[in-house]
Amino acid sequence: MSTLAGTAALATLATVAFSPSAQAATNGSCRLVVPAQVRIVGPYQAVKTTLSGTCTSYASSVFATWTGYTSQGAEDGVLFDSVTSDYWDIYDWHTLGVVSWREAWATEQNNWNEFTPNTPTTTVRLGSWTSLKAVRSGSRVTLTSTGTRYATTVQKRIPWQTTATLQYRPVGTTTWKTLKKATATKGALTYSYTSKAARDYRVSYAGGTTIWSSTSSTVRK
Repeated sequence: MSTLAGTAALATLATVAFSPSAQAATNGSCRLVVPAQVRIVGPYQAVKTTLSGTCTSYASSVFATWTGYTSQGAEDGVLFDSVTSDYWDIYDWHTLGVVSWREAWATEQNNWNEFTPNTPTTTVRLGSWTSLKAVRSGSRVTLTSTGTRYATTVQKRIPWQTTATLQYRPVGTTTWKTLKKATATKGALTYSYTSKAARDYRVSYAGGTTIWSSTSSTVRK
């Protein structure tokens, strides 16, 4: 559930339909398990969420809800009614940034045991992709990278003009060093240089507050 109306309904349902008795007691924890990061890569995606903690021992009678707040207010919601998993519906018009999850209710419906909830956060940004090709001719190595990112206006990948950092490391080592840092014009960057020894290469495209950064797989030449 991911609409503002649906989110408001969750809070109303929890308040009106369930009123704990005087004997209600806190009985352990009930934790919402959501991804720390979400990449928007298409018009819609269903993100699975689950419960963990003491409340899962009452799977047939658990009732728990969380509301997700963005910079625009209440925008998301998940509800667990006698289940321990639910799906968070995310559309590409979702507000980008941090979603702060706040519990509206966490109890079980037989004995009205209450549970201590958690308040996780999820960062939502647009997805991005990078690739790197390396070609050797003698001691001359040419590296060509491409980068794309998801665009909500056209609902597809488009060339990504951002800062690209080409890196290398000697074969058998683990420390990456910067070879070239420049703007990837129209998403592409090409760089040639001389190296007699084989090296590992990768490229990283810089992200920001609305787009996730992306690093290519490693190539060796």
